[in-house]
Amino acid sequence: MESPAPETASALATSVFGRQQCPECAHTLVAPDASQYVSEHVIKHQWSCECCGTEFTTTVSLRRRQSCRSVAGA
Repeated sequence: MESPAPETASALATSVFGRQQCPECAHTLVAPDASQYVSEHVIKHQWSCECCGTEFTTTVSLRRRQSCRSVAGA
């Protein structure tokens, strides 16, 4: 008997102590199924939950926040 195709969902990163959680059932996931280099500072991860079968992607930005400073007298 074949199992039904897993649902697909797009989700914002939700993590507990640096670990990803499923957006459907909140099961903690250890590692993504695949990772894709998008640009110099962006990586996409593809996840699938082994408990409920939900598939989703997260995007990680590796760029540091740049502080905005005004220079007096400039």
